[in-house]
Amino acid sequence: MSKGEATIDQYCLDELMRDLVGHDRRPSAYLLYLYLWGQLAGTGTWTNRASLSALSESTGLSKRSVQQGLQWLERRGLLATSREKATSVAEIQLRQPWRARRKG
Repeated sequence: MSKGEATIDQYCLDELMRDLVGHDRRPSAYLLYLYLWGQLAGTGTWTNRASLSALSESTGLSKRSVQQGLQWLERRGLLATSREKATSVAEIQLRQPWRARRKG
């Protein structure tokens, strides 16, 4: 994979999109997940720090949509966030739970 390219797991396109957009009616959560995947794929880590403002600017979503998307993805087990303080920039860990199910 060259710089600027990200390989996305087929599950994200076949199942996750239908689940988040169709069933949950959360297209912004799906868009946010894809954006984070693109940023983190090939970095060797699935964790990064990102502010709501930076995510909003990068995705074109409002800060509130980003906040709701992060909350929904966390609720669904697709990412985890942690902060040192309530007002700190979040550390976001992207998860791919379907990979663990495939192995098991």
